[in-house]
Amino acid sequence: MAIGYDLASIRTAMLALIVTRAGNGALFRGYNGTRPATGAGITTQTLLFELTCGTPFGTVTDDVLTITNPTPANASVTGSWTWWRVVKSDGTTFVMDGASSDFTLSGTETQAGQPVTLTGLTITEGNP
Repeated sequence: MAIGYDLASIRTAMLALIVTRAGNGALFRGYNGTRPATGAGITTQTLLFELTCGTPFGTVTDDVLTITNPTPANASVTGSWTWWRVVKSDGTTFVMDGASSDFTLSGTETQAGQPVTLTGLTITEGNP
């Protein structure tokens, strides 16, 4: 079931809360394997790369959160990324996660020691 909201200001406020929760220097992590339940612990998945997000984490205009492109960094492991997670700069506090298809990576495979760049980092909170 898709949920719709009466006002664009409600949708915009929800996205603004994500920016506040993430704070400055949040970490964007790419993993392989099956995505666990939202916010659940990482068990058998492998961390392929970790990128530091910008300051601020993003900006919200109307119903769209545009995440500041993270600083490119080298992949730590070779593999196919299947899902992502954002944690606060403390490295542990969960913010959000999703499927790798949500964003554009510089290729679908990571190569250890090679740069990883993320682009197209927008989340739209529109009505169905």
